Amino acid sequence: MTLSILVTRPQGQADDLMQSLQQAGFACVHQPLINIVPVEGDPLLKQHMMNLDLFQTVISVSANASKLALDWIDQYWPQLPVDIEWLAVGPTSAAAFDGLMLQPKTPELAKTEGMLAMPELQADTVAGQKILILRGKGGRETLAEVLSERGAHVEYAELYERCPVPLADGALLSLCEQNKVNVAILTSGDLVKQFIEKLDAPQQLASITLVVPSERVADYASSLGASNVALSEGASTQSLLKTLQTLVEA
Repeated sequence: MTLSILVTRPQGQADDLMQSLQQAGFACVHQPLINIVPVEGDPLLKQHMMNLDLFQTVISVSANASKLALDWIDQYWPQLPVDIEWLAVGPTSAAAFDGLMLQPKTPELAKTEGMLAMPELQADTVAGQKILILRGKGGRETLAEVLSERGAHVEYAELYERCPVPLADGALLSLCEQNKVNVAILTSGDLVKQFIEKLDAPQQLASITLVVPSERVADYASSLGASNVALSEGASTQSLLKTLQTLVEA
């Protein structure tokens, strides 16, 4: 199977993936479907970042959250508070803290379920702790819910919003047709929703394989009418390339 791939990551966040795809010999085109917009003027967010030293554990669940938290920390913490356990959902989220000389611990499985399996987040460790989760608005609640059940006191620092990229009617369909797109990489539920809504062409959708990073997102895509869904082991470039290679060999 010859692949022509649509990459939908936000502007400025697809370069590494696009380069890796091209080096692997894949034809690909980039069309962002979501903009990452920093939250401004939120007093609760400011309070949490100013009171960072009151938390025993800080968890970043996305690279966007890490990068934006870095800006806040630079503003309010010329010297980092000590005795905080820093965790991140994956290598990219962890790497965004390099500017602070931090090396957050990451799970073997780069997703919420992997984080919940970490020794640092078991009940005998987190009971009674104050935990701050760095994320965007409207993220999954599973991590906070389970940590609360384990006895932790969980707060959110919601650092950004995901806003749809405005596209003219038919623009995405035209792009897919012109580039003979038969695979779309959609690494979140938000991207799945925007892709299916903006494509607005059930027949074309049936001819495109949606590559998604989790069973949860796969189930969501199916619920919106997608019939061809390929499950990757995660959203990392390595995992996506592995999944794409299986499609080539199919």
